[in-house]
Amino acid sequence: MRHASRLRSALLAFALALCAAARARAANARSLADIYITADGPLKWLDEKRYSAEQNVLFDAGDFLLQADRVVYDTATGRVEAEGRVVLKNRGATLYARKLTYDSATGDGEAEGAELRAEPYYISGERVEKTGPERFVIHRGELTSCTQAHPMWTMKVTRATVTLHDYVRVANARVHAGPVPALWIPWLVYPIKDERTSGLLVPHVGYGERNGYFLSNTLYWAPAGWVESLTSLDLYSREGAGWGEEVAYKPSREARGQLDGYYIHEKHPLSPAEAASGFTRDRWSLDWFHRQPFGEGWLAFADVHAVSDRSFYAHYGREYQPAIRSFDRSDLRLSLERPAWGFRLDGERQKQFFLDAQLTQFALPAFNLHLNEVRLAPTITASAEGELDRIRKQVANAGGTAPLVPDYEYGRSFFSPRLTWAPFSWPALKGKLVATGTHAEYSKTVDPLSPLTPVDASLSRNYYRGRFELAGPVFYRLYGDEKGVRWRHSFGVDADYTAASVVSGSERVPIYDERDLVASGERLVTLDFHSRLSRKADPQAIPEERLGADLTFRYSAAQPFPAPPGATPTRMGPAGLEVRWRAGAQVAFDGRYYYDFATHRADSLSVSAHLEEPAHSGYLDLHYFRVNQVNLSQFQLAQGISGQTLTQSAAADQLQVFMRRDFLADHVGLGFATTYDFNRRVDTGRFFQLRLRGQCATLITEAAFTRDALNRVIPTYRFSIDFLGLGTLVNTTAAWPKY
Repeated sequence: MRHASRLRSALLAFALALCAAARARAANARSLADIYITADGPLKWLDEKRYSAEQNVLFDAGDFLLQADRVVYDTATGRVEAEGRVVLKNRGATLYARKLTYDSATGDGEAEGAELRAEPYYISGERVEKTGPERFVIHRGELTSCTQAHPMWTMKVTRATVTLHDYVRVANARVHAGPVPALWIPWLVYPIKDERTSGLLVPHVGYGERNGYFLSNTLYWAPAGWVESLTSLDLYSREGAGWGEEVAYKPSREARGQLDGYYIHEKHPLSPAEAASGFTRDRWSLDWFHRQPFGEGWLAFADVHAVSDRSFYAHYGREYQPAIRSFDRSDLRLSLERPAWGFRLDGERQKQFFLDAQLTQFALPAFNLHLNEVRLAPTITASAEGELDRIRKQVANAGGTAPLVPDYEYGRSFFSPRLTWAPFSWPALKGKLVATGTHAEYSKTVDPLSPLTPVDASLSRNYYRGRFELAGPVFYRLYGDEKGVRWRHSFGVDADYTAASVVSGSERVPIYDERDLVASGERLVTLDFHSRLSRKADPQAIPEERLGADLTFRYSAAQPFPAPPGATPTRMGPAGLEVRWRAGAQVAFDGRYYYDFATHRADSLSVSAHLEEPAHSGYLDLHYFRVNQVNLSQFQLAQGISGQTLTQSAAADQLQVFMRRDFLADHVGLGFATTYDFNRRVDTGRFFQLRLRGQCATLITEAAFTRDALNRVIPTYRFSIDFLGLGTLVNTTAAWPKY
């Protein structure tokens, strides 16, 4: 009896709950007065609760819109049944179906032979369930972002859950390129909302002859609107696991920064040559940039670059960078700028990589104080700059593990006042005199016969430089045409004379000291004849130079000055001609040629051409330059390191070509870049890119061939496919650096 009583109570409670649900559903059901219905066919009551419409029916309930060949609406429950060419529009999504059952009270429903349009996707399925206001479940369906009849790509799924303005969750996905199966993904979650979304990115796979096969997995994390990060875990078949981190942040409107780092402990043993050079199996790189204004002229700045060895980017760089990194520099700075003055407090680190050594210089601290231009008289201004540095130098083997010479420190200071006098400034003729003096102190110097060996002897240097500049006279003439376009042709002459005092002791200055560069005893006269043709279509606009030419002559005295007995006291050259031509913003040509009368050969030649075609995202850049001067005295070491000289010739003879253009209605794109060195008779780098762009997919294949300082070629190939709405699903790289 007790059990029977409990059963009757449970059944009664269940019946009451059903009645309450029915009453709630009936309360939520809309009456026909709240619904707008039109149809080409008959409108009639099937019974006291159900109302039907036929032939091109439009059913507008306010929060959703329904179109079909036939619609039956239950006014008691709010249930809608539609058949034939069904279209349901609700909350930004459109559902097409053969047959639909929809509950207008709860927003749930079920469709057969349906297709869902949720930007940017088209999702079709044998059966589609609507399980909430913005949630759809697709059974045995297809997903694509292509609109053509035969889509370029489709993703066949066993089950997909689509939440509008949130995520698409897919199980057992098979990606097809046209009719061909290309990729199987057991489970995939992809955002379809406007804001940034955290999650795993598509893996990057590839092969390198040195590191073997690799798989890169990346996690994108956006915890807040002002910061985002990429954390990557790379698995190499020969070298083990590598970890990378990229963090970009912008905590305020003025402050911003980015931190990039990578580390890997290699598995393979070092070769005898690598071990002898000091290399280790710990490879890493670090780059950090930060800019933080504090207001009232205060600014904190950081620009840090460090790498374990010169070949790191050749082995682990994902972008096409030089195979050998020749240097890196880091700077930490706190500065204050006022209208009349300013100061900087720096911590600097510079590292230069050579074939068998590396040279590192620290400046901790470096204090700089500068006075901005102050007007002493109507035509006279003055400024000054001073700096105090504490410098430490290290010379080690290529791996940086063993010093080749003892570390040494020294202090450096300089003070440089500057005085400017403009005695006349007329419309067609201007004159200016600039006088600069510099006092430099070094607490320690180096042995001139062995530039890496420090000597406990100080050095004090004073030198002066004066420069008189004469701009003009300038003559010009205006032209006009019937279209109202004005042309301006000008011809003028500029001249300047530079004189520097004789200064000695350059051979005793520590190497890698960029502060103390001066041409001892310089006497230089420069004449510049310029002719320019400018076009001005708008009377209020600045004239746009279309054709310009400058002819420059330099006449210099012997160095040092006065010349020693038997030396030629003066010489002519180099003289140069510069020509510029512009045809709007799409066509440009620049040419520069300098001839050295002392050596009777071309001193330098530079030719640049730019052709742009915006309609096809196309451009062509050609740049040829040739330089014969060699002036790297700071690195011309008598003995060098380990018997090798560090001198690098500054002479250059190179041609650079950059090209890109789209064809066939922008469906095909080609890119090409190369640099050819005529001195070495080799191309130092080539890059090719082919882009095939469809309505909903882009295929990119790239090939790069870079040549390092040892004349070794590193080929790298990359292939990727980007699907509209899914991003890059295929991303592969193959590289063959053998060392």
